[in-house]
Amino acid sequence: MLLNEFLKEHQTVQELKSTAAKQAATIAELKSTVAQQQKGIEALTAGLQKVSAQLEASEPAPQTVLHSRYKAAPAPNKAAAFHNPPSRSTAWRLFVLRVTLTTL
Repeated sequence: MLLNEFLKEHQTVQELKSTAAKQAATIAELKSTVAQQQKGIEALTAGLQKVSAQLEASEPAPQTVLHSRYKAAPAPNKAAAFHNPPSRSTAWRLFVLRVTLTTL
């Protein structure tokens, strides 16, 4: 009976050793895969940075252009503004401009 228990425990230990060896092999494979993927990521990152730099160099900086039709004229003094009200078209343009700017 004692011998049977010893043999069962010995078999269990052997199975555990086999499982540990298989896990160690799997871990080594996974580490190799991760290293290869890391190299691929680094290569893609370098390529992306190169393309981004080329794109920045080739595109002009965005510029905001204000159309002269929507430019508000400099405000004259109050007395002149009171005596010379803006024309209907100018007033309408200023109104549309204010509405447009407030909705943005």
